[in-house]
Amino acid sequence: MGVKRLPSYKDYWSSDEVLRDSFISGCISRDRFAWLLSNIHLNDNSVQPKKDQSPYDKLYKVRPLLSRLQETFLSSLKPNEFQSVDESMIRFKGRSSIRQYMSMKPIKRGYKVWVRADSSGYMCEFQIYTGKVDHAPEKKLGERVVIDLSRNLVGKNHKIYFDNFFNSVELQRQLINNKIYSCGTLRKGRKHCPEFKSDKDMKRGKADWHISKDGLVALKWVDRRSILMLGNHNDPSVLDTASRKRKDGSPEDIPCPQMVDEYNAHMGYVDRFDMLKSLYEVNRKAHKWWHRILFYFLDACVVNSFILFQLRSNSKGLTLKKIRLSLARGLIGVIGPTK
Repeated sequence: MGVKRLPSYKDYWSSDEVLRDSFISGCISRDRFAWLLSNIHLNDNSVQPKKDQSPYDKLYKVRPLLSRLQETFLSSLKPNEFQSVDESMIRFKGRSSIRQYMSMKPIKRGYKVWVRADSSGYMCEFQIYTGKVDHAPEKKLGERVVIDLSRNLVGKNHKIYFDNFFNSVELQRQLINNKIYSCGTLRKGRKHCPEFKSDKDMKRGKADWHISKDGLVALKWVDRRSILMLGNHNDPSVLDTASRKRKDGSPEDIPCPQMVDEYNAHMGYVDRFDMLKSLYEVNRKAHKWWHRILFYFLDACVVNSFILFQLRSNSKGLTLKKIRLSLARGLIGVIGPTK
């Protein structure tokens, strides 16, 4: 149903030949599929702790799946040098205490998932955000998320990239103490950040930076607007060039710190995972709040399997669509070529 999308799952068994799918309707009846969808469970509800009991878990209904996938994802691929941490969204508009609303995001309502992704787009680690802690907003949330998702990289000299939601001086110092190199954009007004030159005193392509005694680099670079960066391993004096256009449309090369180029080259790994997942995702409406989480991670498993196949096989002719169709045939037990 991720490859062939219809308005309702019942349409795959429709009497209208335009909607009806002979493959799916020939493998399972509509009533049988509806029964499985309504009765599937991932945990034992009879022993679920109540809200006033310990240990209460908001993700109890999906916890066995999440725990097993976390172990599997970590053990299936040795992460390479470059990693990125960012958020992914699971679309959901129903009622749930962990649902988030973000007006500036393409998916405005749903579950927020923190993800550490490999340069191939492989989802290495994840963490579903469950909201407030003890009825109060969590302090230093971004810093805590990066530390949690990088515990398996401590002492291995990896490089992690993240945006200004996560970045801070305290985080950069903790990462370099763990032998993890990092770089990211920086929000104006963060604690312990130095003062930079005013935008009025800087032209396009100019940079201003500060280096602390322990090697942290704070950088301001002016493109069409000013950009603030903070890292723990960069040399701000090393410059590349960036191609831009003047107001009259003519090309122009301006100086660009290598720190900015490095961030732009490695920050988009989680976006690559989201792009691959969105191509053939099971985007079905669900009344039960945890069904969307189940569908999301089923799609994540297919994407990770596809990436592993690409990394470990010389064959480049097998696309994500063919992988998904082959997987469906294998699970159903249908033998046939994938065209």
